[in-house]
Amino acid sequence: MRTITITISEEPRNYRVQEGEGYTDDLTWDEMLGQVATLTHPRLDGSGYYPLLTEEAHRQREERFKSALRAISEG
Repeated sequence: MRTITITISEEPRNYRVQEGEGYTDDLTWDEMLGQVATLTHPRLDGSGYYPLLTEEAHRQREERFKSALRAISEG
C-alpha cells in the first residue's frame, strides 16, 4: 500500500485535483470523483483518468495545443 496526499480545490464552476507537484484542473464534479477514485483504488494503476502535470508541463501542453490550432487555421 502506498500513501499519497490528494488536494481537491474548488474553483469557480470546476475542481482541481493535485497530488505532489502534479495537478489537473477544470474538472466537473463527476470527473473530480473519478480522478480521485483512479488515484486511490487498489485495483487501478493509480495514474488517474487525466494527466497530473506540473505547472511547466501544463504550459508546454497549452503551447503545443495553440501551435496545432494555428497550423490548422493557416491551412
